[in-house]
Amino acid sequence: MLTYTFKITGMSCGHCKKRIEDAVSAACSASEVIVSLENNSLELHSQSPLVVEEIVAAIDDAGYDAQLI
Repeated sequence: MLTYTFKITGMSCGHCKKRIEDAVSAACSASEVIVSLENNSLELHSQSPLVVEEIVAAIDDAGYDAQLI
């Protein structure tokens, strides 16, 4: 199982969390998408490698900034 963790900037509410979850789910094949408002983070679990640039672009398109940490 591969794990990817991103720092998310610009989230402030449950609506933001849902937008990021939806954007990431549409952009990649992660088996689990966990968005934390408390930590301003996104954690992805996947059986196969993910394309980080596509995930960052999807989050950017949703109106937020993401950085792999």
